[in-house]
Amino acid sequence: MPFQTEDELRRFLRLCLDPGPGRPTRSPETLARVLPAWMADDLAQHAPALAALRAELARAEAAVTAARARFAEGLKVWIAQETSTDEAPAEQPSPPQSATQPRGECPACGLVYAMSRRGVLGFHHGMTPSGFSTGSRCDGVGLPPYQAVGA
Repeated sequence: MPFQTEDELRRFLRLCLDPGPGRPTRSPETLARVLPAWMADDLAQHAPALAALRAELARAEAAVTAARARFAEGLKVWIAQETSTDEAPAEQPSPPQSATQPRGECPACGLVYAMSRRGVLGFHHGMTPSGFSTGSRCDGVGLPPYQAVGA
């Protein structure tokens, strides 16, 4: 059932979200998950930006699937180990370089957090002296990481 116009497709998708009284509604997230390939192809003709987002989603899902398989393999190897050790087994796959993010010590709270692409500390919550989260943004967010003098 290919849709000839953008309006036909949009009307049908609205109907999929809210089919009418007495019938269950669907969220856009659910619709995106169950959208058939032929309808996604029609959507790509009328909304190329959505097609690009769908392609990005497919790449991300493939990366998640690959990471899940690497984790399962590493778990299998770790479980099969005979001795107790804190070191990772030699056969365990390491995460890809692109998955690691630079980290730095926060000058305000002293803990280590991920840094942004600009080389400053990313968002994190402040910490009390006893080690509990304050629940609010730390004053060190957006600052360069702490570096000891002479380091």
